[in-house]
Amino acid sequence: MGSLQPVAPLRWAVIGTGSDLVTNPALRGVKDGTSHSIVAFASRTAEKAQEFASRFPELKGSRYSCYGTYAAALKDPNVDVAYIGTPHTQHFSNAREAICSGKHVLLEKPATVTAEQTEYLLDLAAKHKVFFMEAVWTRFHPITKQIQETVQSGLIGEVRHMNTNFCMDCGVEQKLAEGHRLVSRNTAGGSILDVGPYTFLWVSLLFPALFDSDSALPDIKASAAMHQSGIDLTTQVLLSSRQNPYLTATMTTSLARMTPLTSCVEVVGTKGTINVDWPPFRPEGFTVTRWKTEEEAISLVFDGTVPKDRTTIERFEVPHADGINGLSWEADEVARCIRDGKQQSDIVSWKDTLTQMKLFDEVRKQIGLDYGEELQSLQ
Repeated sequence: MGSLQPVAPLRWAVIGTGSDLVTNPALRGVKDGTSHSIVAFASRTAEKAQEFASRFPELKGSRYSCYGTYAAALKDPNVDVAYIGTPHTQHFSNAREAICSGKHVLLEKPATVTAEQTEYLLDLAAKHKVFFMEAVWTRFHPITKQIQETVQSGLIGEVRHMNTNFCMDCGVEQKLAEGHRLVSRNTAGGSILDVGPYTFLWVSLLFPALFDSDSALPDIKASAAMHQSGIDLTTQVLLSSRQNPYLTATMTTSLARMTPLTSCVEVVGTKGTINVDWPPFRPEGFTVTRWKTEEEAISLVFDGTVPKDRTTIERFEVPHADGINGLSWEADEVARCIRDGKQQSDIVSWKDTLTQMKLFDEVRKQIGLDYGEELQSLQ
């Protein structure tokens, strides 16, 4: 059997910002010929684009163009795929322009402001026969696969509940004084859209039984502490299966406090728990605590005793390789999908992205967070 032959690098345009996109695939054990090159950078001015490009030492000696408009980069015939890392209020218009220009798209999270905008982009990508994926880099980290396999192995029994937290004290009042997009209703700020995608990804990835219908969302009950600026400062969402009352999950997001560093994701099963370390977007370890039988779990509640023969706690460490933040892993997936003629990834499917945005729409409806017609339109 012959070895895999190198293929032509996938040629990227970086619209906005991007981190480790062109890290050498060999550094992360890629052996299938997948490779990348950045051929265009675009920002609000050509000078800003050049300044950002200069942060990539691995591009020294490479040929690339710097553009002062996104449209110019998307018209570049040397570009195969656009990575769009602009603020999420610009995602819809930037992605629409890229798709209509015949470019494949890797679009940062959240894909758009509303589900309607997301659905429009998915229909447009299908029509133009281009690849489209929301950039959820955490799904591609090796540790994520290991956590998923641990859950699926039955080590902690049947999953009954999950807690997912992404809370950070971002200095809201200082950000407000600076006019920062994170705390402005005019830029679709707030916790649910900014960090909510990370809470959703863990629930959807590790607890698919909660989404037990092809069309309907789980039952959703949301509450929030709203800031005077009009954004959600802290939001908590309870998800309940419509088919099985034993299956529940909570998603908590906040810009005003920190998540406990030892447990940003907690998976609760009938025989134990899994706790994932901070940060939820790039964890490097998790802990499994379990008991041998469900009866032992019950004794913890009613007897207040910890069985002596309880299985010992297990720690798993999966450190990241130097220089790899995560964008490179998902860039590899984009390259493979395009190579194989696929329009969407099985790891971050169009259904995953649209389900998330429909859930966020319902959450915002319940907490009274409306960003206004201009940010939510299809124009």
